Amino acid sequence: MGQVRIEKTVLWEIIGFTAVVFSILGFIGAKVVRFGLTYSKDISIADILNIIITSVVTLTAAWYLSKKLSEDRFTKEIAISDLKEIEQNVAEIIHKVQVNDQNLVNDLMMLINHLQQLLLRFDRTCKFERDEQSVNRINNRFLALYGCATNFGDDPIDPQFVIQNGNDLIVEIRDTISNINKL
Repeated sequence: MGQVRIEKTVLWEIIGFTAVVFSILGFIGAKVVRFGLTYSKDISIADILNIIITSVVTLTAAWYLSKKLSEDRFTKEIAISDLKEIEQNVAEIIHKVQVNDQNLVNDLMMLINHLQQLLLRFDRTCKFERDEQSVNRINNRFLALYGCATNFGDDPIDPQFVIQNGNDLIVEIRDTISNINKL
């Protein structure tokens, strides 16, 4: 954060210095070189049309760009909020496994099912806007977590394996959030 602030300060100093130097050079140049400029007070229709067309094109381009930027930011915010909710759910799963109470199986099933619903919603939301590769990586991490958290066979649940896969899923989610912010 401090590095960025220093870079901005240096940039503003360079811009200010350059503006002062060019102002002084312009003032000196105006005094030394005298051009005989003439102008006419007449305005032609071509001048008026040029101003109107330029203004309309500029305003249309500005409106379109601002609309597009706000739409893109809105879709990014939706995807990021979904990913944060998924991350919170994974953190709850990790916490439940660490606490390891007597209702662990029921609580895990409820949280895993909720996580699966969140991932399905995220997948449908991002199907049109985001690349499939990041969604697939998150789904693959989820399947690994699902497999180890719902292994209710003869062996008890391995808490360290669930925690490791949960942390891997959280890291993948954070990487995807970072990639979304870079777009």
